[in-house]
Amino acid sequence: VLIDNQDGNIDISTAYKEDEEIKVVEGPLLGLEGRIESVNVRKGRARVRLEFLGDTRMVDLGLDFIDKI
Repeated sequence: VLIDNQDGNIDISTAYKEDEEIKVVEGPLLGLEGRIESVNVRKGRARVRLEFLGDTRMVDLGLDFIDKI
């Protein structure tokens, strides 16, 4: 959200960059850590490389469900 419609002020946005380390904070992948490969700001999604079950996987996650490490 860039503009707060109530008073017209610019609101604070959270930004994610490619190659940032993240941790999943909600959902079935809770607690897993990975690295952002790409971000689709329009869709609010990040393509993330996660390691689990002994393998590296690429998954699409909502940006609301990840935090920077």
